[in-house]
Amino acid sequence: MTQMFELADDFVITNPNSRVAAEFPMLLRILYGCGLRLGEAISLTWNEMDLDNGVITIKANKAKNQKERLVPMSDELTRILKLYRNTSLFEKQDKSFLFRSEKGDARTDGAYWSTFNKILCELGIKNPQTQKYGSRGPCIHSLRHTFTLHSLLKAESEGRGFMETVPFLSTYLGHAGLMQTDIYLKARHELYTQAHKIIEDYTGDIFPEEV
Repeated sequence: MTQMFELADDFVITNPNSRVAAEFPMLLRILYGCGLRLGEAISLTWNEMDLDNGVITIKANKAKNQKERLVPMSDELTRILKLYRNTSLFEKQDKSFLFRSEKGDARTDGAYWSTFNKILCELGIKNPQTQKYGSRGPCIHSLRHTFTLHSLLKAESEGRGFMETVPFLSTYLGHAGLMQTDIYLKARHELYTQAHKIIEDYTGDIFPEEV
């Protein structure tokens, strides 16, 4: 992830006149740091950001399951958001979208998919021939899965068990139920064998296999 953040930051320098390039490093950190859906992130306004307490409010009308929720942020992410808020991208009392088009409305996700795919190509994760929007393979939504898996591993390393962690994680992600979270945690398990073993140990007899 460090290399990914560094490349995103470099885009700001190499594309000084691009608002998308200026926004993308912040968007990337919110997606990875909070596990938000891309649609939730790009629809955020400053009215929904409590930078004093480090909490994001996801409104029900912007959430997939129409469930309003509070999303606490790390101190570091909150600090970076404050710096972003004070850039020349925004007026002093600006309450509009964090990520917006030149017209001032919420930007569509196509530009961000394209930028993310360029980063994957730079890292050698994706072939330039398959960097089209919506192509199969690693994508910007994978950051939500990565957040989920890393959260589980962190909880385990701090002595919190699976069944103790998953209900909170499910609520944090805005899932309709634990089954949705279980699917997330099992995704791409070949890359996260440690997490997959933990999940299997706890859920092997709980959730039936698909037939």
